[in-house]
Amino acid sequence: MFQSLKDVNQYLKDQKIQAVDLKFCDLWSSKQRETIKPLPTSLEESLTELENDHEFLLAGDVFSCEVLEEWVEHKRKEEIDPVRARPHPYEISLYFDV
Repeated sequence: MFQSLKDVNQYLKDQKIQAVDLKFCDLWSSKQRETIKPLPTSLEESLTELENDHEFLLAGDVFSCEVLEEWVEHKRKEEIDPVRARPHPYEISLYFDV
């Protein structure tokens, strides 16, 4: 039914519906709901999805592309890379009888 956030906003305006009145199942058919991808399961997947789809955050000048790019780079450098470089406590328990 909707191809973009702009379409949703136009529908709300045309129908005089407040966003709080909407239910997810009212907006999409069951066939359309089946096409919705599951949520990311890690910070890395979340950042990749954010890089691929961030147009909604640019609407209304909430964020700039530069801010989003720098934030993603920071999260990768300061959180993902350091965690990846260290063993998980479960790995330690598997391989070392401590």
